[in-house]
This record gives sequence, C-alpha cells and structure tokens, in this order.
Amino acid sequence: MHYPNISFGYKLKKMAFTLKGELAIVGKVSTKSGEIEVSRSKTFLNGGTLSFYVEQRIHHNKVFIIGLKDNYVKFYWPTWMLFSTFNRFYHIPELYISWIL
Repeated sequence: MHYPNISFGYKLKKMAFTLKGELAIVGKVSTKSGEIEVSRSKTFLNGGTLSFYVEQRIHHNKVFIIGLKDNYVKFYWPTWMLFSTFNRFYHIPELYISWIL
C-alpha cells in the first residue's frame, strides 16, 4: 500500500488545525493457495481520504488531538482480508482521538 498525501496546517497560540488529503494506492495483490496462484492484480487506486484534525496543547508537551477522517475506498484496511466482491467505493467515516503524554 502507498499513501501519498498533502497536509495544510494553521497554528494559534495553544491550538493547531490540520487538513489532510490522502490517496490509497495498492501496489500489488497476489493470493495463493499452497503453490497455486489464485488471483493477481496490478497497481490500482483504492480510493482517497480527507481528514480534519484539531490539536490542543494541554500542559507543557501534553497534547490532545481530535479529528474526523472521511474515507472513500474500495477496500478498507480493517476488513482487507474480506476483499468485497462488489466493484464499488464505500464511504467510511472515522473519529480519531489521541492524547500525547
């Protein structure tokens, strides 16, 4: 998997905002059963993601981050092993929460 991306950010005194766009490109997929190759796929565009993050400095180097991530992909990484048989894109929203201590 390859994830080329671009991010733009803006920083205030104790807060920062980040907007990130990302592509999901699959380099190669090969499925085997023993010595038999069942399927093979060349490089293809899996979809894209648009994210927005807000970072708040709490105390010294402690930072709290909350973000929204909007995925528009064919194959979603947590269910990658399922490989949907439908040739369509799925809209999958995510909530991102992080606390850096």
